[in-house]
Amino acid sequence: MAVRATQETLLISSRGASHVRSTQEVLLISVPTMPTTSFPILPPTISGLGPQDFTMALENVVGESVSPFTLSEQEQLWPGDMFTIEANLPPMLYQQAEQWIAFLNGLYGKYGTFLMGDYNRPTPQGPMSGAPVVNGAIASGSNQLLIRGASVGVTNWAVAGDYVQVTATGGLQRMHKVLQNANTDAGGHATLQVRPSIREALTDGITVVTANCAGTFRLTENKSSWKIDKNRVYAVSFKAREAGLQ
Repeated sequence: MAVRATQETLLISSRGASHVRSTQEVLLISVPTMPTTSFPILPPTISGLGPQDFTMALENVVGESVSPFTLSEQEQLWPGDMFTIEANLPPMLYQQAEQWIAFLNGLYGKYGTFLMGDYNRPTPQGPMSGAPVVNGAIASGSNQLLIRGASVGVTNWAVAGDYVQVTATGGLQRMHKVLQNANTDAGGHATLQVRPSIREALTDGITVVTANCAGTFRLTENKSSWKIDKNRVYAVSFKAREAGLQ
């Protein structure tokens, strides 16, 4: 931690006095040293060891007003939506656990970001073959992802529940879930209905990743903790949400 000293002059005047006394006070300002880590980082890759249970959720923002007299309802859908995750790792000995503990500590609480996807879905249900890219410009907030470059004339090229990953130029890596089956036409074009909505505006030609998809997340708390039982077995868990929402 760096410490910088500055000097300020304090003028003190007394009522009825004919002079003003000048004093000097030293003000110490502590400037914390920022992490040198380049974010986002990757979680540990330990063969055969992933979360024991893994919860993904899609959080929506809906305003609601209910009449206290008639109980009639009014709902307002707002554009905010995001993935959240909760991971509980299996019981581990210290050799494996310490890798996860170091990973979590290296995030500096909510400050750092990391990449993570659905552990149960590394590959899509549909073929998603070809070399798909974004077709044209797509505005932030859209729930449609237009693609080209996919294999032509494929029925159910994408299946509801599949994931795609896109990264806007200068943006963060984003993961989206496909809501409906989608076919490709004779030109290899398709329109994917996705959630969460597109975060950053996408430009034509951006690569659309269809396997091992991951998004950018940050911890929901500034504290990372782990438990060690009497048999020296470690329990590690954490919660996170999508990072850098626009």
